Amino acid sequence: MIKLSVIVPCYNAEKFVKRCADSLLAQTLRGMELIFVDDASADGTPGILRGYNERCPDFVKVIRLNENLRAGGARNAGMRAADGEYVGFADADDWAEPSMYEKLYNAAVTNGAEIAGCDFNRTLTRDGVTASKPFSLDLGGITGDSMEKDKNGFLCGMWSRGGYPVTKVYKKKMLIENSLWFPERTRYEDLAWNPLPLMYAEKYVHVPEPLYNYSVNPESATLERNSPHHFERLKTLELFLSECRMRGLYEKYREFVEYYFIGHYYANTVYIAFSRFDEPDFKKINEIKKFIGDNFPDYRRRPCWQRFTENERMLMELTDKDPNEAYGFYLENA
Repeated sequence: MIKLSVIVPCYNAEKFVKRCADSLLAQTLRGMELIFVDDASADGTPGILRGYNERCPDFVKVIRLNENLRAGGARNAGMRAADGEYVGFADADDWAEPSMYEKLYNAAVTNGAEIAGCDFNRTLTRDGVTASKPFSLDLGGITGDSMEKDKNGFLCGMWSRGGYPVTKVYKKKMLIENSLWFPERTRYEDLAWNPLPLMYAEKYVHVPEPLYNYSVNPESATLERNSPHHFERLKTLELFLSECRMRGLYEKYREFVEYYFIGHYYANTVYIAFSRFDEPDFKKINEIKKFIGDNFPDYRRRPCWQRFTENERMLMELTDKDPNEAYGFYLENA
């Protein structure tokens, strides 16, 4: 029996995929399979992946996509090919500690949980030197019985501490039965997908150790300055809201859905518009403001409002009043 399938999307990853692959081959969990999905790479990635498949044909699968579907499409292809009871996701530029998947799998099975997660290290490499900082999700107060007693509170707490799929393993049966597929051919696919499995899960268990190493690339597209792609997150978040409404999850977890959506769509995107552009796109900011006003006209009187930080509330209040005034607030506090 395959206990766990770890899926790794790879696009032009020749510079770093070996570190990721070697860390997965070094895992202490027995009964794993590794699925590398080559997302139509144009560099040496396909040859590197073939080499791993030839070395370990029994538990290393390589899927080659003929067109670039981005990370969401590559993950979907991996899920369709996965034979594991649980599935996990890793990014090609990251790496895992040797005991990560053994600890997550054992925690999930022992506790009868559909999802198990862990803390992570945020790493940055410059001039050949790698520095890391551990991030604890501090979930002690929102796991266990609280997930059953206050699912909205659990979900809000999870989002505020980080709901990354790469730090978790998921019961495959739950994902497939609920058609939890990633959006394809788009950036920011995680924003639309991350909360959905947690909304369906009956139990989550946390391993309070930094077992995953998340690599920060200062040249990555997510940190690029003055790029309109930062606003692609809006369509992905609108897809999340549509999915929640279609699935009946909006009514069931209204406080969380509004907290998650408004926080990402409004507060976070306005912050990005101020911090990653030399000159903020006030036309786009006003479009965001109008969308929130049209869809959540009383959002500041909703239960989710008190869950935002003081700075988030101030940024949204000032943007409602005058985006230029909000920008001044950002500059004063940057």
